[in-house]
Amino acid sequence: MEAIDKIEQIDDMMQADIRPYREILEEQFHRQQLSKKERYKEEVMQELKVIKNKLHDLLAENEKVTEIERLERDDFVIDVERGE
Repeated sequence: MEAIDKIEQIDDMMQADIRPYREILEEQFHRQQLSKKERYKEEVMQELKVIKNKLHDLLAENEKVTEIERLERDDFVIDVERGE
């Protein structure tokens, strides 16, 4: 019974502090979604960083090869719309 006595009664709360349960759940949901979006964004940025580093490595390696083996800079362009 003493745990129940510690719960603040609605009558004792200010009107501005009373919120519908649905509103509270929606707020929690939006906070969780924001957190998921941030984690996803971080994952994508990490993957892009790996691609960027690989591209820099390939460009550096391209500079070391003979003239006949060397690729043009445009050969390293990733054209997503072309679908290649």
